[in-house]
Amino acid sequence: MRIGHYVAHWSKGGLENYVRRLASTHVEAGHDVRMLKLSGAPGIDGAGEVAVVNDGLALAAAARDLDALHLHYAVAPEVYDAAPAIRTLHVHTSYCPSGKKFLARAGRPCDRSYNRLTCLASHVTQRCGSLKRANLQRLVGQTRND
Repeated sequence: MRIGHYVAHWSKGGLENYVRRLASTHVEAGHDVRMLKLSGAPGIDGAGEVAVVNDGLALAAAARDLDALHLHYAVAPEVYDAAPAIRTLHVHTSYCPSGKKFLARAGRPCDRSYNRLTCLASHVTQRCGSLKRANLQRLVGQTRND
């Protein structure tokens, strides 16, 4: 099986370590693995061939010959038509302005559905995200309610 793993920004963090271990497991099981990254992103140590993509169209083109594409970051809609896709959600930024889904003052996961006013209030009362105006505007602006 030809499997691709896409992580936009490679580093030495937890997500990337997880993907490296997963890809190594795939290689040990006899699968061909392609690691996909954005151009300019740091190198990828570990299993599989490395392919550089510049945008969603390039990622879709690189995925066309794959049997499965494991997405570890959000991608453009056209990528889903290129190959059967598996998306693992590692961050909550698409539906939580802080990306954490965690209420810091309460010390527990957030169980609230996204609502702009409720989330803004939680940023202040629960300290679940940045209180800097520019950061808060950017974070709330990137959050969707669908």
